[in-house]
Parts: sequence; C-alpha cells; structure tokens
Amino acid sequence: MRVPLKWLSEYVDVAQSAQELSDLLTMAGLQVELIEKVGADCTGVVAGRVEKKERHPNADKLSLCVVSTGSAQSQVVCGAPNVEEGGVYPFAPIGAVLPGNFKIKRAKLRGVESEGMLCSARELGLSEDADGLLPLPRDSRPGAPIEEILGAPDTVLELSITPNRPDCLSLVGVAREVAALTGATLRLPDTSGLREHGPIGDHLSVELAAADGCPRYSARVVRGVSVRPSPVWMQRHLQAAGLRPINNVVDVTNFVMLETGHPMHAFDARYVHGNRIVIRWAAAGESITTLDGTALALTTQDLLIADAERGVALAGIMGGQNSEIRDDTTNVVLEAAYFDPVTIRRSSRRLRIHTDSSHRFERGCDPNATLRVLDRAALLLQELAGGETAGGRIDCYPRPIAPRQVTVRPARVNQLLGTDLPPATMTELLQRLQMQVTSGQDGTLRVDVPTFRPDVELEEDVIEEVARLHGYDNIPVQPPLVRALPVEDVPVLAMIRQVRAELAGMGLEESLHLSFTATAPTERVSVANPLAEESGGLRSNLAESLVSALQFNLNRQNRPAWLFEISRVFAAHTATGEESPFSFKSLPTQPYHVALLVSGTAGSDWRSGARPVDFHTIKGLVEALGRRLRLALEVRPLPEGAAPLPPVAHPSRRAGVWHQQSCLGFVAELSPDAPLLKRYPVPVALAELDLELIAALPQDVPRHKPLPAFPKAERDLAVLLPAEVRHETVEAAIRSARIPFLEAVSLFDVFTGKNLPAGKKSVAFNLAFRAPERTLTDAEVDDAMQKIVERVRETGGELR
Repeated sequence: MRVPLKWLSEYVDVAQSAQELSDLLTMAGLQVELIEKVGADCTGVVAGRVEKKERHPNADKLSLCVVSTGSAQSQVVCGAPNVEEGGVYPFAPIGAVLPGNFKIKRAKLRGVESEGMLCSARELGLSEDADGLLPLPRDSRPGAPIEEILGAPDTVLELSITPNRPDCLSLVGVAREVAALTGATLRLPDTSGLREHGPIGDHLSVELAAADGCPRYSARVVRGVSVRPSPVWMQRHLQAAGLRPINNVVDVTNFVMLETGHPMHAFDARYVHGNRIVIRWAAAGESITTLDGTALALTTQDLLIADAERGVALAGIMGGQNSEIRDDTTNVVLEAAYFDPVTIRRSSRRLRIHTDSSHRFERGCDPNATLRVLDRAALLLQELAGGETAGGRIDCYPRPIAPRQVTVRPARVNQLLGTDLPPATMTELLQRLQMQVTSGQDGTLRVDVPTFRPDVELEEDVIEEVARLHGYDNIPVQPPLVRALPVEDVPVLAMIRQVRAELAGMGLEESLHLSFTATAPTERVSVANPLAEESGGLRSNLAESLVSALQFNLNRQNRPAWLFEISRVFAAHTATGEESPFSFKSLPTQPYHVALLVSGTAGSDWRSGARPVDFHTIKGLVEALGRRLRLALEVRPLPEGAAPLPPVAHPSRRAGVWHQQSCLGFVAELSPDAPLLKRYPVPVALAELDLELIAALPQDVPRHKPLPAFPKAERDLAVLLPAEVRHETVEAAIRSARIPFLEAVSLFDVFTGKNLPAGKKSVAFNLAFRAPERTLTDAEVDDAMQKIVERVRETGGELR
C-alpha cells in the first residue's frame, strides 16, 4: 500500500517527519518497507505548448514538434503516441536536469536536431507510467515551472499490510491509525453538497439474486457527465499511489477506492441493457470479456454482475469490456457492494486474476460503507465531470450486518499486558479507533467494534489494540512468573527420537517427503482444494514415498540407497475388519509410521563378493531395531484375510512384524510389478511399522544373565516335509515337546531338488541343549531327541 504524505495530510495533520512517522506506524503493527521521494531532483522543467506537430522525415514512429515556452520556441523530436497540437506537456529544455542527475543536452535524432525533451510521468519521477507524455491542463501558462503546476515533490510510504488489516488498505484507514497514535483529529471525506434531480428508479433497477455471494449491493446514477482528463491534483495523487490516470470518471472510482479502501465500479449506462442490474451466479459455460480484453470461461461458482441480457462485470474482480466507460459516455451507473470474501478469493484464484479490487474484497471490506462511498464518488463526479445525480440510492441489503460487541475485563487487560492501566485510559484508547465503549455494572467494558475491523472478534483482539495504542515500548519489562511443572514426554515422540537415532546408527539415511500424493485408493484421504492434480490426496503409507525417492536417485545416477522416513500417514476407513496398522476404521486417522528401504547390496569384503539385499536383509534390520528398542519383535506370516499391504509390497515374499498377537507392520521385497524394477533391475526390500503401536508396548527390562557354567550339547535334525508345510510349523512342533533344557532351535538349511520326491522339501534344524546346574548325558539328549522326532512326525515330516 503506497501512502503519499501530501494526500494523507488531507485527512490528518502529520507533524512528524517521514522517518518518525515510519517508526511510529511500524511499532504499531503497520510495517513501513520503503520511504520514497517522488518528483524530486528535477530542475529547469517547464510547461511547454506544442504549437506544431509534423511527421519526422526519417522515422515513422517519431514526430517533429515545435514547443513554445512563452518567450521562445524549440524544435523537439518526440516518440510519444499521445502528443498532439495544442497540448501542454512538461518540457525539459537544454540544461534542465531530470531525476537521476540526467542533464538534457542538444541531440540529433535520425538526422534532425532536438532542442529538449517532452516528458512522461516516469521521466519526472512521478510514477512508473511511461506509456505517453504527462498531459498538463490546457490553460497552463507556457514557461511556468513544473512545480507551480504539479506542486512540490512528495514523499511516499510503502506499507506492508497484513491480511488481517484490510481497513488499512486505504488513505482514511492509515489516517485513522495516525490520528489514534498521535492524538490528532481525523477528517473524513466530505459527502455534502450533492445535487440530486429526479428519482433513480426512472433510470435503474437492481435484483439481488445471489445474496449469499453478495450480502449488499448499492448503486447510484449520474447523468450528463463529460469524460475528459482528470485535474492535475487527482492525477498526481493517483500516480504517487501507483495507479495510472485514465479519465475523470474512471479516476474517480480509483481515487475513492484508495481513499476509503472500498472498491467500486462505473458502468456506461447505455450498455446496461434494460436499465437493469442482476447480481447472480454465472451459468455453466457462460463467459465474459474483461476490461483487459481477456475472455474468461465461468462456472456456477463465479459471481456475476449482469444486465437484462448478459454479464457486464466479474463481481469484485474486474469490469466487463462491453460496459466500460468511453470518451463519449454521458450517463454513468456507480456500483458499491460488499462481496463474500471466500467467493471472490475462489474466483480470483481459479481464473488467475488478481486486481486491486479483488485484493481488498478477499480480505473483507466494510459492508456498511457502500452508501458513503457512492455519495463520495457522485460528489467528485459532479465536481470533475459535471452532470446531475439521480435522487436516492438503490440499496439491496437483506440481512444487515451489525457491529460486533466484545466484552472486555480491565483486570484481564492488565494481567495479559503486565500494565496497570485504569479503565478510563483503555476507553480513551479504543475510542481513538472509532470503537464505541460503554461501562457495564460488573466493571467490564462493552466494546462495539465497527464493521471496518473484521479482525477484532475476541477479548484478546481488543487487548491487542490497547497494547498497540499504549505502545509496546511503554509496557514495563518484567520477568515472567510461571509455575515450573515437570512436563511428561509424549510416548510416541520419545519413541520417534529413539528410532531415528537407532536407524541412523545402523547406517540408514533419513528421507523427508511431502504428505501429498495423487488420489486413487478409496482409503486415502482426499484434499478439498488441491494445489495440483498430483496433490489431491494424503498418503496412507510411507513405503511408496521411499520407492519414489530411490527412483529419483537412480534417475540421477546415484548409487542405491538405504533409507528411512518417520512421518504421519493419513488413512480413511476400510471395509475389512482385520486389525492391523493398515486397516483403519471409522474416521480418518493420522498415526506416526516409520518406513525402511534397502537396495543394492548388503556389503562385501575381500573374501566374498557383494550380496544382494533380499527379504532376509530387511527382516534382520527390523529384528535388530527391535532388540535396540528392547522389544521382542517377531517376523511371522500374515494370516489369511489380513488387511492388504501397500501395492509396492511383493505379493508372496512378505510377512508381518508381530509383538505377541499384535501386528505392528510388515516386511517385504519390492513388488515385481513396480515401475522402478522395469527400468532398474536393482534388488529392493522394505518395511513399515506403526510407531503409535510400538510406543504403547512395554519395553523389556534388561537383566543380567551370567555365562553358562556347563557345556551345551548340539544335534542336527533333517526333516523331509511336504512343500506346503512351513518351517515355522516344524519349529513349533519341536518346541511343543516341552524339553526343559532345550536352549535354542535354529533353521540352517532348506533344500529342494531332483534327489527329493516330488512335492517335498528338506529342512534342517540345529538344536542346542544345556542344563544350568549340570552337564547333560548323551542318554538324556537322545531321549529328548526321540520325543522331538515324534512331535515332528505329527506334522507330516520324516527323518532323512
């Protein structure tokens, strides 16, 4: 928001310097990013009248002009498209100095000598507009210093207005802040002296058919205007504020928007068909061409200002080309409305149009200011364009919005701020901001918040206003008095820290990803307003992200990686009733998960080559992690009918990670259908665990176990089994013999081949026996083996 100080001074007396005012506003929450001088460092520039204009003999786009300064005439070569005979423009003769210490010298352009330069607003340092020369009033005296016509140089403050302060997107809003901070008197724009003739109903009717998108719509009609350039003072104000002057009618609407912060629009009444305006939602497939010539395809969520036949403006964003103000416009319809901020934001974002108008409506304008805004614009039009205003105003306001009332406790104010302000001081500070304050019988203050302050809703918001005006630097510095209470750590967060440290210590690298993903499976949570199609959902597992990260690295010729990620997953309910980390019920949940991925090789040394990673590699990592966490994690098959795993998991080389009867996650090799394997034949295995479930498990208490005092006895057991019998079944049978001194059972060989009967496989176990108080005899071990063999035969196995 650009705030010219000369313009600001019309509403409040500014006794401070630009730097002092900048510091004052910044400390009050209105950050000043830049202090800029406009129209400075310009000497010798005068008003010059173009007495004669001819075509340049050697260039099609240049003109040869004779410029009079009253006492002399100069030949000037000019390239501006808007130069015309009889026009008066800023003229920099030889010896004049423009901003940037640019000194005008005699020059020859395309073979013709030029004795000075006709200037644009940009060349004078007034604005960034360089589209043409800056026109001066035709009655300006040739040779008059430019400062005499345009006034002295101005200073502009560039303010960074946060989205919660739409009231300060105006000169009056900033002036209100200055008046409140300094105690000066605020002068509001004058709306008196308006001449009215004839009822407005003879010229216009309004139908509000979309009150949910437009809670209020107001209009006035001004007839008999004359479209011409605005006076210099208005042009200077607009240029200093960053807008380009167009003509007096359009400039009035822009001037009032900058002055009051309330956007408005002017229609040529000739092109409002049926003398009727309808505020409605656009029809599907409807389109409109805006003032900048852009054809826009609309949807039923776009709000449209229409006449009896077609749309004439995109509500709150930009007017239509079919009803714009033209040079021959005589009758004008003025619009001032309050549009729903969400509606304007949605259309502006979808259509990728951001204007000064949409910027203000998105943040929230004052719904009760439309009539004042119309009166101000109509008065300025009468002064600058002539004409008469039709009597009365059309005001569609079915559900008036009243000022919000907030109850404030003075004791609470002082408690939060650490001050000792009396209620009278609080009342006086708030009244400076045009808030009405009354005292309640219970000692509270009832504050009526004006509708131009949509950000003030709670007691804390009002307290913030008291703090701003009292001055943050006036609040005494005191050490905070807090009760030192121990904070109990959240179990899952403590587990996350431990798991992260353990996995990093095991050689894995952490990978971080966004939680957005494409929407496909029904159990995924979808995003209501995605930034892109590929970000329409929230991921339900982490394993897929790690596979994508691996492919990203392989695409850039990086080595296969060992990765892990800890983050939340988001999952909706699923039809299955099986309880697992990937079976969510009822409302969407967002538990913390950890995913691991290994690829490439598991390491090598000088004695052996590299060993590709496989199911057993990732199984070993998960079991090692469990030991470090002091948890008895087991990798066991998933039961029939278990909840489906992520599609990146291998359809058969997979298993569950269990703690007793609770499934905590899975381990698997990468699915052969994964796109990554079709391009890179690299071995990949992965796992994913639910950290919320793991954090709830009791950790094993470390206990000292002395070294065995007696030797162990070992036996090998080779069993011929049907191919469909799992080795876990045989191990369970061995343990079911309940041999008290059976210390360990470990599988060391699985064999299938030509020497075995069809449909058979051979598995071999190593059994370790040890008694804690004596050395076992061979007879005891042989007897134990006999019992074990009997149990194994019950599974269909035979000794080899």
